[in-house]
Formats: sequence, C-alpha cells, structure tokens
Amino acid sequence: MAKKKYNHYVPKFYMANFSGSSNYIDKCILSSGKIVRGVPTKSTGGKDYLYGKDGVIEDAFSKMESIWASIVRSIIRTEQLPRDRNSIEELLFFIVFSDFRTWSHAQETLELWKTLYQTMARMYKAHGRLDIPDEMIECITAEDPIPNRYAFKHASHVVDCCRDLRIALIKNISDMPFVTSDNPAAKYNQLFMERGYFRPYGYGHRGFQLFLPLSLKLCLVLYDPCAYRVHHMHNGKIILKDPKAIR
Repeated sequence: MAKKKYNHYVPKFYMANFSGSSNYIDKCILSSGKIVRGVPTKSTGGKDYLYGKDGVIEDAFSKMESIWASIVRSIIRTEQLPRDRNSIEELLFFIVFSDFRTWSHAQETLELWKTLYQTMARMYKAHGRLDIPDEMIECITAEDPIPNRYAFKHASHVVDCCRDLRIALIKNISDMPFVTSDNPAAKYNQLFMERGYFRPYGYGHRGFQLFLPLSLKLCLVLYDPCAYRVHHMHNGKIILKDPKAIR
C-alpha cells in the first residue's frame, strides 16, 4: 500500500522532457520566486492519496501513462503529430487528463462545492427552512477523498468535444524555452477576451484554446478552427521565433 501513497498528477515521464532526467527537475516556487535545483521527481507533481487509498485509479493512470509516454516521445523525436486514429485518441485523453487530474483541479472542485453549499444554506435560511447564524454559514466547507473523480467520469464526453477542435504542434525556435507547471494544461479563450466576455469557458465554447508544452521546444495546441485561422504552418507545425510570443 505504501507505494500507492504518493499519486503523481504530473507524470514523471512528462517532467523528464523539461529536465533531461527522469529523476530530477529544477523548480520555481511562484509564491516566493525561489529557484530550487535538482528536486526529485518522485516527490514532485503529486499528492498523497489524491486518487484514493486503494490504488485503483493510480494503477489505471500508470497503464495509460505507458501509452502516452510512447506517443509523446515519438512526437518529440519526429516533431510530427501521430496520424493513426488510435494514437490521436490517446493523445486527446492525455491532454484532457493533464487538465483533470491535477491538485489544482481538485481544489477548484472543492471551492465550487463550498460556494454552492453556502449559497443553498443562505437560501434555506431566507425561506425559514434553516435556523443558523450567518457566521456559521461562512464556515461551511466541502470535502471528498477523491475530488477529481467526477471530472474523470466525464472525461470521455470532453474528449468528444475535443474531436471538433483542431490539434497542432508549436515549434519554438527562440532563445526562450517553454516551461511547464504542476497545472500543465493552460486553457484560454482569445475570442472571449477580445470581445470582453469575462466569464468561465470550457472545451465546448466557441474560441476555446488549450496549450500543453511537451518539451523545451515543442508545445501542443488544441483550438477552435471556426474561430481561428493559422497562417504560418511549416511542415504541419506552427513555428514561433519571437520570445514575446513564447512568453
């Protein structure tokens, strides 16, 4: 059971693409700006029992990661996306789970539930169905031993949405390398930002974008082809040489 305790939500094979080692990686702590060199990957990008204590979900991820690692290594080696349907399907699941399996996603889920529970309590109190002081309502929180499980249940439906998006590879030829984080799938919606739609957005919204760096020089991008046109493709890749664009 001890070997199941620390659940990686950022796979070790993935971190190795940014450090050149499967055992160590350099880390920047954003809260302090401190750079820590040579941090062991076995204790990085994970949390104790994030996927439960029975090890079932962790074992499932281990099997999937062996497939994903092979696909990602091939992309980095050839600088080309896979062409066969099964590999593309696995790549989409890798992208979605890179978003859904993180501790950040777990925290967002628990924060959403907490907000819903507090809102419900205030509504019940306003209608005379709950008699507690306001300060007690503010103390209502949410807990779950596996908060990501609900996202996992819907992963296949999200992958269905991804089939309407286009996947491409960005090659970085600037002097500034790509970096990654403990929340590696960066979601954005340029269309919403430009139109002033300051509201949440997801995989099914028009204008959706997701960026997932694979290495210091390569990055996957998933985007809505109805909202954006790519004019600078070279051999199936988007070439970027401006450090500002990388930043």
